[in-house]
Amino acid sequence: MKYNFLCLLFHLLYFSPCSSQDKNTSDTAAINSVFKNYTDAIQKGQGKKAIKYISRKTLDYYDTLIFHALYSDEKKLNKINILTRTAILRMRHTQPVTYWDTMTARKLMEQMWSNSPPDQTNTQVSLANCKIDHFTAICALELNDELTEMKFLFNKENDEWKIDITSINEIGVEEMQKDIKRRNISETDYIILTLENLENIKVSKEKLYVPLKKR
Repeated sequence: MKYNFLCLLFHLLYFSPCSSQDKNTSDTAAINSVFKNYTDAIQKGQGKKAIKYISRKTLDYYDTLIFHALYSDEKKLNKINILTRTAILRMRHTQPVTYWDTMTARKLMEQMWSNSPPDQTNTQVSLANCKIDHFTAICALELNDELTEMKFLFNKENDEWKIDITSINEIGVEEMQKDIKRRNISETDYIILTLENLENIKVSKEKLYVPLKKR
């Protein structure tokens, strides 16, 4: 099943058990509200609304993707996990250098979600088993009331809970590594195959890692 893209920051001590319990209850409600507002916006293609609920760490991650798409060579990219590397190379080979030269993470994510077709699956997405540790929370994802292995991290920034989309990278990396092993191919061949399947473009091994710009 295809999931919409969508789990660490500071710490604070609560000395009163009663106060801590009340705080966790209100934080859980706030986290669920943020997640619902985020998923509703995604499903309706409302990119500008959805990005209000995204963590600073997520925006920094996407800014890094744009930088690597423009400048990083094979040696640098091979130090990055397979999921992020594939995302970078997909960006590099689907848009020209002029597009990425003026792009920012915020603008990219707004466009990405605004251009997404509305969700027609009627899948019910919700959170469960939220564990809150001061300014960080981790929650399990439920699909149609069934618990999944996927977890989302939430960070509290300026007293507001934000979703850290990068938290789902780990499970994505694991699934891609399993698929590579099953197919018995190299990571480079897997990336080329992914680009062909997702974007219907053919990229040679010689050109795959060529940067769009030189620093």
